[in-house]
Amino acid sequence: MIKKVFLLLVYPLFCFSMIFLSLHSLVQIKPSSVDFSANDQSVYKPFRIEGNSISYSALPQTSGKIDTLIIGDDARAEILYQYLYKRKSPLAPYADQIVRVSEANGIDFRLPVAIAECESNLCQENKFPENSYNCWGYGIHSRGTLKFGSFEEAIDTVIAGLKKFKDKGYMTSIEKLMELYTPPSIALGGPWAKCVTHFMDELK
Repeated sequence: MIKKVFLLLVYPLFCFSMIFLSLHSLVQIKPSSVDFSANDQSVYKPFRIEGNSISYSALPQTSGKIDTLIIGDDARAEILYQYLYKRKSPLAPYADQIVRVSEANGIDFRLPVAIAECESNLCQENKFPENSYNCWGYGIHSRGTLKFGSFEEAIDTVIAGLKKFKDKGYMTSIEKLMELYTPPSIALGGPWAKCVTHFMDELK
């Protein structure tokens, strides 16, 4: 009888002690050092190892602002697109073509853009001959106006023309190009060359 009473008193106490010790052990386990606070809007990309530590690159959620890492040559088309888009230029959708065709012809992609800025404020309406798609002033003289069927055709032709100027030795400087591209500007002190140089510098 005494043994039964003893077991009835001691056994619950023993069980309670074991539960307490288990809970206490769990509390002592520390969480990882990564802070997943309620304000953290990041998702994680695959890690990279730096020395003995692991670091993660965080990207915004798709519902927020997206920052794109641009590497190498891709940066030029994106930078140019942003430049043209900001200025509301109809050439913005052709940024990739301008970079690609310039590269193929050995021309600095900033040059045809700067010329378009000086000649027509980047192809703004009423700033170049109507229905010509020629906002570079290319082939426009007293004998007539060179017209194109599209901006695509104009970009290809103008940049190919710049390559011809380069092959003839007229691309050693912007001032030298001005002698062939727009001779009247020379007598005025070279405002065309200054304008082109200025806008090329803006795209650096």
